[in-house]
Amino acid sequence: MEETAVTGLPNSLLTKSLGAAAWGYAGSILRLLVQLSAQIVLARILGPAEYGQFAIAVILVSATVFFTDIASSALIQMALVEEQQLRFAFTCQVVAGALATLLLIVASDSIAAWLDKPGTRWVIVALAPVCLINAVSGVSLAMLRKRLDFRIIQLCQTTGYFVGYILIAIPISIWFSPTVLALVVAWIIQACLTTALLFWQSPHCIRPVLTCSESKHMLAFGRGVLLANVSNWALSNIDRIIVAKFSPVQVTGLYTTTANLLTTPLSQLLGTFQSVVFATSAQMEEEDKKKVFLVLLGLISLVAWSMYGFIVAVPDTFIVALYGSKWIGGAPYLLAFSVAFSAYATLAAVTPLLWGSGAPRREAVPQFWMAICLLVGAWIAIRESALAVAWTLAAIYVCRCIWIVGNGAALFGARLTDIVPLLFRIACFVTVLSVCCRASDQLLMDTVQQPALRLGMVCMVFVALFGAALTQRSRVFGSLLGSAMDKPIRLAASRIRHGKR
Repeated sequence: MEETAVTGLPNSLLTKSLGAAAWGYAGSILRLLVQLSAQIVLARILGPAEYGQFAIAVILVSATVFFTDIASSALIQMALVEEQQLRFAFTCQVVAGALATLLLIVASDSIAAWLDKPGTRWVIVALAPVCLINAVSGVSLAMLRKRLDFRIIQLCQTTGYFVGYILIAIPISIWFSPTVLALVVAWIIQACLTTALLFWQSPHCIRPVLTCSESKHMLAFGRGVLLANVSNWALSNIDRIIVAKFSPVQVTGLYTTTANLLTTPLSQLLGTFQSVVFATSAQMEEEDKKKVFLVLLGLISLVAWSMYGFIVAVPDTFIVALYGSKWIGGAPYLLAFSVAFSAYATLAAVTPLLWGSGAPRREAVPQFWMAICLLVGAWIAIRESALAVAWTLAAIYVCRCIWIVGNGAALFGARLTDIVPLLFRIACFVTVLSVCCRASDQLLMDTVQQPALRLGMVCMVFVALFGAALTQRSRVFGSLLGSAMDKPIRLAASRIRHGKR
């Protein structure tokens, strides 16, 4: 079977993966535009305090959702999936989802009292059923990912978000109740509609069964995934819980909303990427994975570091242009979160390869110990301020990035001399990019008073510099990364030329 020179992947598998990624990212861009539009409008209407209440419930629900994925992930890396295995995975999902929902409802009083924010209790209770709703679609989502059918996944998820937040939440907040109620209703409707659409597109038997031929393997794999997911959740939310416990609701809103603003594009970038790579890596030969590891590490780092380098250059202009002047207090958090999420993006390039190689524990163990470090560090840092917690988070994220990337390098046979020059080139480019964007923003400060217009002009500088670098990609980023970009760029250019005709 013919292979590509750079990635080592068979051409058929590479073409299929690129097609899945293309559909995934087309949907991701659409979904990102919908999400950012909804977030900007709702943030301007509601303000930090309302988002603070919502954020607390979201943290808790997102934690319990991970417990519902205890069997469906194993379906993706199985060579052959039978009906009995689908039924077993669905049964596990629904039972776990129901237990998670019940746990949240029962514990809502105690949680609200511990946080000293009694107004959050009804929000927690209202959102608890989301755990069960999401669990119902777990098997359908896993099978669509296994088939690399990301066009359907993106359409279902984007439709759910559009209806929930654009068609429901914004009208409620404008005409009926400009409170956290709009956000609660939106999330529930989004979850229900997305689940229904996913099941419609990938139906399966829902008769419960308590065992199957691969049940032990599925649960063993699920335990590794669960440990990694829970540890990852802890690393994403322990700081938020501590800030919510010891800070006013308005500070909680600033902290969590600025973090969510930066994670929204990253989650869209990584959601499609990790799903495609996880499904693809399960079909790779072991000798191919070193090249794939280095290429993916470089590509994801380039995109994420450039994106956050831009935000580091213009934090004040960025936050005021999007959310308005009442959110200016969130600008200092953008700097710390940009460092943290840049590191997270780099390690996330390695995660699906580890999972596809049947080694989720190589990610789970570092995640667990780094979560413990974050708990201790954030508990100490909150005595200073919420901003100190954000910088503690950044330091922890950098450490776990180094650990997990090191684990991936050891597993796939990559050397330090392969990784350091690759990332050093990217870091130098991003530094130049950030300095130029910062200088452009400062030069425009006196002549362009509108933050949104100024941000748009600085974006044009960013795009021009990034585009220029891509035309000289082998010189700027090195031959490995430059060559890896050739086929996707040529494919995109061909599609554009074809579209013009």
